[in-house]
Amino acid sequence: MDSASLWEGRRVRRDRFDPERDAPLVARWTNDLEWRQQLWPSEPPRPISPAQVRREWEDQEKDRDLFLFAIRLKEEDRLIGLAALEEVSGMHRSAALRLGIADPSDRRTGFGTEALSLLTRYAFDELNLHRLSACTQEDNPQAVR
Repeated sequence: MDSASLWEGRRVRRDRFDPERDAPLVARWTNDLEWRQQLWPSEPPRPISPAQVRREWEDQEKDRDLFLFAIRLKEEDRLIGLAALEEVSGMHRSAALRLGIADPSDRRTGFGTEALSLLTRYAFDELNLHRLSACTQEDNPQAVR
């Protein structure tokens, strides 16, 4: 398999976060209840500052059971969402998956589907996992498809 295909799809790519460039945008997204419920349906909403976002990312980089990615549009190099593999278990070869596209104008465009394909290929082909689970709100039929 071409290693670029693990990172890039036709229109989106899976990427690292740029703390200085991305943290202010992600902090702004925390005020969008619909987006927060895509990623953290069981957590109460709370706005956070860019500095808090950067600290959380620093802490998450130390977590060996978590793989957090930025989802960017390739042509514009624009951050459109977040994706994560959490609770990664080498013993059970499983993980939980989270994916959220932040801006409503970027939803229902196929970007999430493309990002999901990149994430699942990485999970199965690179991490050698056998099982992924995901949770979503029942009023998010796009995620259930």
